[in-house]
Amino acid sequence: DARRRRNEVSIELRKARRDEQLLKRRNLTIETEPPKSPEQPELTQSPIGMSIDEIVAGMNGSEETVQLQATQACRKMLSREKHPPIDIMISKGIVPRCIEFLSCHHNPALQFEACWALTNVASGTSEQTMIVANNGAIPPLVELLKSPANNVAEQAVWALGNIAGDGPEARDRVLGHNCMPLLLNLITTDTSVTFTRNIVWTISNLCRNKNPPPPFEIVRTALPVLNRLLTGNDPDILADSCWALSYLTDGENYKIQAVVDSGVVNKLVLLLASPEPTVLTPALRAVGNIVTGNDIQTDAMIKAGGLLNL
Repeated sequence: DARRRRNEVSIELRKARRDEQLLKRRNLTIETEPPKSPEQPELTQSPIGMSIDEIVAGMNGSEETVQLQATQACRKMLSREKHPPIDIMISKGIVPRCIEFLSCHHNPALQFEACWALTNVASGTSEQTMIVANNGAIPPLVELLKSPANNVAEQAVWALGNIAGDGPEARDRVLGHNCMPLLLNLITTDTSVTFTRNIVWTISNLCRNKNPPPPFEIVRTALPVLNRLLTGNDPDILADSCWALSYLTDGENYKIQAVVDSGVVNKLVLLLASPEPTVLTPALRAVGNIVTGNDIQTDAMIKAGGLLNL
């Protein structure tokens, strides 16, 4: 009977709309300046009127005011909604220079702009993302999770989320720098909704991918925080919390048991009534994964009313 129930749930899951999370996200700037004339081609002119060569020269100079202005121009160029010149900027050597700026703790404005630029480079193709990682960005980005400047810490979270979203290898490199406890510590009662959204999205990317799965002893430490977040009402936070739980339950029974023991089952069942498809889809996946565990895990879901809501 339990096996029949599991098969029914598997069929329901296959029918469920397979909305996937965004693996990587670019931080866009909405510019209000008029469009460039043909004499000012988009690829060579930034929103604040500096050419790419001027940006590179300013970033490589020694004057901090000019460094900041040039890095901001670089960030704005990479934040354009259409055709950001990521490869051109990479070829000009801005990635290692931005990584150097991450350690300028006396200048959080410069750290922020450099971090934002790197976030957008890492939002691109796998090759572009790995250029950021392979130039040594992960350790200073993890260090910035401790920044007293909230905007700097938040941008570092976003950059790390983009790197982790590239796949298992990049994910494990990020996890290997002990970022999980720092990310979890950032979620407090004082953390803004937008910051919390970014943190939870990054945590979900750190839980993602199966071949191989992330080190469970590391990612399971997120369970108490994910459990707490399921009581909120922000659809984005709920959705990414459920995605993380769907990844953590997609494996051996001992992983499913750890999730069950964390206390999330009743909350997941309640979310099956969510009117938001972005929440319902990952909640359904997490519930389905738990039901496909052993009989004890299936029974825990039945007792919570999980099958009644499918």
